[in-house]
Amino acid sequence: MVYNQFQDCIDACLECASICNQCAVNCLNDSDVSKLRRCIQLATDSADVCLIVSELLSRNSEFAENFSRLCTTTCDACAEECEKFASENEYCKLCADVCRYCADKCLATSLIAQ
Repeated sequence: MVYNQFQDCIDACLECASICNQCAVNCLNDSDVSKLRRCIQLATDSADVCLIVSELLSRNSEFAENFSRLCTTTCDACAEECEKFASENEYCKLCADVCRYCADKCLATSLIAQ
């Protein structure tokens, strides 16, 4: 198997997508789901973008750089929102941490791909 030069970002995106989806599901089950509406939306958006980026990077798509930048923005927004609930929801804290890590990896990838 050939090592993809973007493998660290691919791995971070796949983990982030999984954690973001788990966060969204946990937020939907919260007793006060209305306060978590934006958190749910951003978590699902981040999960979707992360999955797309992992696919594009795995095949060295010419669009990978643009989507990696979008992933950085999306994950940063999700992390910022999740951090608002991190003290009361463990899943939001984990999501924020994983999103920050993924955003860093995607940013580095977008800089490499230039």
